Amino acid sequence: MQIGIRFQNAPVSDALVAHCQERARRELRPFSARISRVQLVLADLNGLKQGGGHACRATVDILGGVRVRYEGRADDYYQAVSKTTAGLAHHVQRALERRRRHHAEQRPSTMPPAA
Repeated sequence: MQIGIRFQNAPVSDALVAHCQERARRELRPFSARISRVQLVLADLNGLKQGGGHACRATVDILGGVRVRYEGRADDYYQAVSKTTAGLAHHVQRALERRRRHHAEQRPSTMPPAA
């Protein structure tokens, strides 16, 4: 599972990058064998204004061509990342369950007779 992190109008710090990687790995660990890539984008929604308005947008590419997106907002980047990765894990789990149900419906219910 590759983890990419980008910043848009947001300060870059080693501690924040480490937090992003650690949270993404921890929350998505149960699905890591089925995930090819995770992209986190941190953005300051208020630009130069003071105060809250931080967002973390996440995109997960699941093997088989499924893409899951989720966005979390909070007053600071650490909270935004934590909210986003927790919500993202829930949505990835739902996407995998839908995919599993869909493929189960396509399988034949009985085996064809042996020739």
